[in-house]
Amino acid sequence: MKKQLLFLLLLVFNSSFAITTESKLNTAISYISSAIDDISSVRNSVIKMPVSPNLTIENVEEAMSSVVTELMIMAVGELPLSELVELQTGKKQRFLKVYQYAKPSYAVDWARYNPDLSVLLPHRITLVETNSGEFWLMALNMRSLINDYDSVPLNVKETLLQMNDSIMAIMSAGATGDF
Repeated sequence: MKKQLLFLLLLVFNSSFAITTESKLNTAISYISSAIDDISSVRNSVIKMPVSPNLTIENVEEAMSSVVTELMIMAVGELPLSELVELQTGKKQRFLKVYQYAKPSYAVDWARYNPDLSVLLPHRITLVETNSGEFWLMALNMRSLINDYDSVPLNVKETLLQMNDSIMAIMSAGATGDF
């Protein structure tokens, strides 16, 4: 009887161990899958353009500024992050600067429709120097976000897409130096 009871206890323990292990494995696979989806979402949400190697930072800024003026968009701020950190630490930093833009009439319409859309303001383009010394322009791809909102009214969706296209035009000018 003791042997049978011991055998039953081992059987139950092994079964619950297998179920627990399988449950933990399924949970881990779910976390991994979710992390992969998150990485894909982030990659789809970022527009990246390499800057032509023959351009200086000044060339990039001049080209972007020219297109901003042409498109009647407001440059509402710049954050020279690497410069600020250099001043604070005294250590040379790779170049990192954020350029901020807005079209006030669009911004008001979006916030009126849904205050959550205010997180898109101002629109930012970042100029980043990589470890290898290359420069890239990066921005949020609003198209990837807009597709998640089927209920957005057409006029709001159109202005969001127009602003996304404007950001792309600004980045393209900065990346190539053509304006």
